[in-house]
Amino acid sequence: MNSDPLAQLRDIHLPEAIGWWPPAPGWWLLTLLLIAALGYALWWWRRRRARLYFRGQAHQLLVSCWRDYELNGEDRVFMDALLDVLKRALRSNQHQTTRGAADHEANPVPDSANVNEPLGSMNVFKLLNTSTKGELGKQINVARIEQFLYQPQAAPLSREQCQALYQAARRYLKQVHRQC
Repeated sequence: MNSDPLAQLRDIHLPEAIGWWPPAPGWWLLTLLLIAALGYALWWWRRRRARLYFRGQAHQLLVSCWRDYELNGEDRVFMDALLDVLKRALRSNQHQTTRGAADHEANPVPDSANVNEPLGSMNVFKLLNTSTKGELGKQINVARIEQFLYQPQAAPLSREQCQALYQAARRYLKQVHRQC
């Protein structure tokens, strides 16, 4: 019995490799979470893109109104175009803030821009004055604007008054679209 004990050993066989399919339940959960996060990110990106698109358009329209005023000097045309841009912005803001109750509570629309109230020119001007904390009203009298809007023979606005309106409108558009 002279046998070598090492000769009696057999080769070591490795177990079969673990398959990659089906994955463990943790991987299924992680995959579902990633799909949900991707869906939310896509929804958020599309909503932000639409909001920024309108903001860019409103800014371009406002700059176009100002350039037309600088070229022609027609204050009545400038005022009509400015109020038109602001009314469009308010309607867009109403549409965005009335989509959901939670969003509406988080970003309330000012009282003079509620959906049920008309967007008259004086309401828009008062809203501009409110958004500038009364600074616009110090430069341009509200009665003067009302006279200018509704009486064809009203005295023209000065360049400084038109520029104050333009600056107030720019600030208001930035403020409104930050809230959305």
